[in-house]
Amino acid sequence: MSADAVPFSQMMKGLMPYFVAFAISGVLLFTGFSIIVYPLLRNTLACFVKPRERVVRLESTAESLAG
Repeated sequence: MSADAVPFSQMMKGLMPYFVAFAISGVLLFTGFSIIVYPLLRNTLACFVKPRERVVRLESTAESLAG
């Protein structure tokens, strides 16, 4: 042990800004991932809950536009 030992509570008070920065970065990471994942999950689950009734065919659409 060193001769000038710092009490644990004093050391933790000195590290408090780093803990705050770590917590803020964690919240920002969570927010960013949520913004990316939420629409993907919503669309994926919507396909299972309400499947499409019929498939749209491009040939029939092109014929109706031409005729």
